[in-house]
Amino acid sequence: MNGGGNKRKSNPAQRNKNNNERVKKDWGSRKFDIEAGMAGILAFCILGKERQCISELTKLLQEYAEIVYPELYPKQHADSDSEDPISIEDAFANEMKEMKKPKQQKLFYPMTMSMDCVVFIRTLPPIDPVHLVHRIFLDLAEKKRRKTRLTQRLIPISKTCHAGIDDITALTRELTKDVFPPDEKQKGAKSAETTERGESLPTWMFEFKCRWNDNITRDRLLQHIPALIPEKYKVHLGNPDIVLSYQIIKHICGISLLKDYIKFRKYNLDLLLEKGLDLEGKKKKTVEGGEEVKTEGSGESNRNKRSREEEKNGGSAGGENVEREGSDEKKARVEEEVVKEEV
Repeated sequence: MNGGGNKRKSNPAQRNKNNNERVKKDWGSRKFDIEAGMAGILAFCILGKERQCISELTKLLQEYAEIVYPELYPKQHADSDSEDPISIEDAFANEMKEMKKPKQQKLFYPMTMSMDCVVFIRTLPPIDPVHLVHRIFLDLAEKKRRKTRLTQRLIPISKTCHAGIDDITALTRELTKDVFPPDEKQKGAKSAETTERGESLPTWMFEFKCRWNDNITRDRLLQHIPALIPEKYKVHLGNPDIVLSYQIIKHICGISLLKDYIKFRKYNLDLLLEKGLDLEGKKKKTVEGGEEVKTEGSGESNRNKRSREEEKNGGSAGGENVEREGSDEKKARVEEEVVKEEV
């Protein structure tokens, strides 16, 4: 008899099954707290440093919020200059007043995304994430002093919605109605590129990025978005005044209208510090009615040039093939004659 008792034998198959079930359970329990109707800042960081990125980014946003919105952070004026002695009762009463004061509302909330290299900081009114991030990049371009170590890129989100065509078009119409107003009075104007005050109309461009979503594509979205912008506002593919940014993550789409997007290296902190401002952008291209306008001295399009080169190459290749076929026939005839003479 075994004095040690009956020991339970381990089953490798059962152990692997339990491990797989635990992994699936952990994967399915990953949270995604971003909902429709939120505003915030989408940040990209180094892999595995998401928590540290949230900490440093929250401090950065808090610092610039005190600069941009000073009315939200009233300064506490302490009577440090007065040298009059304060009794214990008065000091205790002052401390009790400070404790009874309502706490200041928190304006930045990190949201759970359960994604690598991506974090989202939700902002509450009256904080405008687009204006706040633009101020951060203005100081970064001017002072060349970086205040973050792990954060690589910032994309402000004006508002989120469900990642459906109807919801995206409705939110786009809401965000663009003040920036691209359809002024009917300008239909009979002399120039469609200027306003009544003589100011040039803003140009725009479409920016699209989709993560963990296969239902919405760039081509599908482009069938609806251009129709929401009046025709007098031209598309500029090089250095537009305003970029319509669409960031789709899972079932949520974040939309924002970004200024100086190309100038600030697509809001990339690393590239802006490394290469500086991009004042030129790409080669100027404007689109009218969906057709690209050729600039002066552009000559033939690349497609025509390629087609002509292919025709030339095809013709030369055909001639070479004919010559090769003729030489093969000559060789065959010579070999037949040699065989006949040997026989």
